[in-house]
Amino acid sequence: MLILTKRKEMKNFFDNLLPTFSVRLGGKTSIDITKFGIDKAYVIRKLRDTLNVEINELIFIGDALFECENDYPVKNTGVKCIQVKNPEETKRVIETNVAYYSRNSFPNI
Repeated sequence: MLILTKRKEMKNFFDNLLPTFSVRLGGKTSIDITKFGIDKAYVIRKLRDTLNVEINELIFIGDALFECENDYPVKNTGVKCIQVKNPEETKRVIETNVAYYSRNSFPNI
């Protein structure tokens, strides 16, 4: 709890210091500072456009899908989001999806 409190204090400090930037808590350990509008939702849209795929053909895996955290903006893109707890779980989810979709077509979600 102390670490989260410190990070929130740091976030507030950077919010005040850099009012023209977006400051988000990043997962459990980082703070992301970017230009407004340049977040993981932006990346998902750019990936969709670059690959020329539909949003329902993408999957996002993240550990910070909660409001005010750095993965949260992705939830508003319409991409399927999978919440994970740690890198090991992320690896298992990716391996499972790759194995499944290498044998089956991607569903229209």
